[in-house]
This record gives sequence, C-alpha cells and structure tokens, in this order.
Amino acid sequence: MDKTLTLNLEITPQDYVNATEFLKNRSFLSKYIYIIFPLIIFFSFVLIICWMSNNIREINILGLLLVSAIPALLLWVAMLVLNSFSPSLLSRRVKKMIKSSPFMQGELQMNFTDEGIEFLRELASSKINWKAFTKVIESEREFLLYSTAKEPPIFIPKRAFASNEDLNFVRYLVRTKSGDKTER
Repeated sequence: MDKTLTLNLEITPQDYVNATEFLKNRSFLSKYIYIIFPLIIFFSFVLIICWMSNNIREINILGLLLVSAIPALLLWVAMLVLNSFSPSLLSRRVKKMIKSSPFMQGELQMNFTDEGIEFLRELASSKINWKAFTKVIESEREFLLYSTAKEPPIFIPKRAFASNEDLNFVRYLVRTKSGDKTER
C-alpha cells in the first residue's frame, strides 16, 4: 500500500497535559501514591513511637493510632490539593515552553507512509522509520510512540484526524509496522 496520509495541526498545551496525565495514570506508583505514601508515614510514626516508648505494654493503642494518623492524613490532603492544581501548573509550564521555543511553535505537518512518519515544521523536519519505535500505545485521545524506554514518547493527538478513515489508516500502519510493540 503506497498511500500517504498528511495531517496538519498545531499542538496545544492541553494536548501535552492530556498525554502527560495518561502516562502518569499508567504508572503503578502514580495510581496508588495516595495510599502508599500516607501508609508509609502512618507506619513510620507507629514504629517511631513504639521505639521511643520505654514500656511498649503501657502504650495506649487508640492514642498511638490517632497520633500516627494525623501526619498521614495531612500528607494525604496535601497530595490531593497539589494534584488538583497540577494540570493547570503543567499547562502554564507547557505554554511557557512553547512560547520560548521557536521549534515548537506553529503548524506541524505529519506524513504517514509505509516507511514511517515524517514531521515537518517551518524550522525543522525529521523522518522516523516504523522500525525505530520500540513501543506504541493508543489511548483514548492520542497515539504515543516510543523510540527508547527512557525518552518521553512522541504523541499524536487523535483530534488531528479529519475522519475515522484517516484514524483507521494510521491504526493499520501502527499495527502492521509495529506488530507486537502495540498496546492499548
């Protein structure tokens, strides 16, 4: 198949936020951080209080649990507050990054072919062969293409596709060219 699909889009800060949130939610630690860290603090306080006590048999269990729960609850609330502000803080940081980088500004043209993906901007262009991708993930809002495990992925927002036919063509390319490297 020698078809080429061309997409023209301007990547917005919200696209970056969506991709970052998706990646964050895939991590075990990110999913369970609101349980793990407060529990670590709780049990740390229990252990410290028991260790500092002269006579463990005389410890008031209810008091020990309440005193240990207070810092854990404070940490939990602080984490929830920070998490509620993180998308807006990330969006501000991304806007600043886009504004300061001429390479990230303006329209991006992507050409999807049997060989790979070509990225064209006014200031630069690059072409990446399908074989260069080590992992491809399709989320609800974007495709994430990894070239290494340590680098952030290239993401392609699905909103850029003009039709379901275009989206299905890219899905076909991703699945056939990436094979078992594709995840959903």
